[in-house]
Amino acid sequence: MFAICLFGAVGGGIAGVVSLLADAGDRRAGALVICAPGLLALAGFMAVAIVRRRGGLLLTPDGLTSYPVLSRSRTVLWRDIIEVESDPLWDGWIGLRLRGDEEIKVGISAVALPGKEVIGLVSRYAKTPADRAELASLERFTSS
Repeated sequence: MFAICLFGAVGGGIAGVVSLLADAGDRRAGALVICAPGLLALAGFMAVAIVRRRGGLLLTPDGLTSYPVLSRSRTVLWRDIIEVESDPLWDGWIGLRLRGDEEIKVGISAVALPGKEVIGLVSRYAKTPADRAELASLERFTSS
């Protein structure tokens, strides 16, 4: 749904700017008319990319890999995780406090488990190295 809204917003914005400039008699309106299909196509490609990539988490014996929708994946080793907490501003994120006073946010909105359960799993594996061996046979947690 977000992708459709993005595509519509970009297309509507382009059409609105072109129409305003054309009404004002601005010569740049012609250039915008030429560029508009390219910008609309770019928005379409972004929309498809957002829809196709759902994100998720991969829990392995070595660490946690986050697959966000709009950015690169990031792997954090279990030994580097000091604390796992919920994000007070939004349910779709958890906070990881790492060694060296680094804090990162990991999106969990595409995970097929409730946020509290994801926090419990990540906390458990971060604190108990003996339990991590069972992660070798699990799949990435995503919604179907």
